[in-house]
Amino acid sequence: ANATRYSIQSQIQHHSCHSMVSIQSRNLSILRKQCHDNAKNFHKLTFLPINGAQRRRMFYVDKGQCDGHIYPAQAAFTKRVPSGDTNERNICDHCGFIYYSNPKIATGVLALYQQKILLTKRNIPPRKGYWCFPGGFLESHEAPEDGAIREVFEECGVNVTIGSLLGVYSVPVVDQVMLYYRATLNEDNIDFKVGPECQDAKLWHFDDIDFEEIAFDANKRALKWWKQNQNNQAVEVFTFRANQFIESGLGTIHS
Repeated sequence: ANATRYSIQSQIQHHSCHSMVSIQSRNLSILRKQCHDNAKNFHKLTFLPINGAQRRRMFYVDKGQCDGHIYPAQAAFTKRVPSGDTNERNICDHCGFIYYSNPKIATGVLALYQQKILLTKRNIPPRKGYWCFPGGFLESHEAPEDGAIREVFEECGVNVTIGSLLGVYSVPVVDQVMLYYRATLNEDNIDFKVGPECQDAKLWHFDDIDFEEIAFDANKRALKWWKQNQNNQAVEVFTFRANQFIESGLGTIHS
């Protein structure tokens, strides 16, 4: 639910200089600058998801050697090996800020109601029209359990209680790690109100699920693991290697 590209507009004032910068970036970390004097400006940024309602977030932009300006990555960053490192990184040509590209963390739930499993029908690519767990990428400073609760409410309009961890599934080829939790629906009378990224939300008996209609391989593994371990709290840890990564699966929750 939070994984679409964002168009970011921020007006930044530094001394007498006003700069309006429009940046399209999938990773918001580019807005964090190396701070050399511990001085920070607190700005309200407007996030306009391409698919979804407008959201507002508070975000820090540091005053650094870049003089308070934000430079787009393609204009200010070059890839080279920092001192003391062994890998190439994107380094700011103006202030030396090092941008580290790290895997994205996503979270999702296998939520139960009267022994039925909640699945959502995707309304966005990849795998539009297929079924999957409600879930998505974490927000900054958000706990995985909190992100899972938020995603279910955003996608289905219902509340869940998070239980134990069900599985950890990593897909290095697409830089993603998924955390799936067991959960239960809180409502006595279920009334799904799906968000813009879902076509439908439905409760399924396990035996009625058509695995050919499940969007992602990680969901399929987690469903089977849950079925095999209903009487315990076992956690599956699995990595989809490149030779196991198939186009139909993508190994991701949302994109």
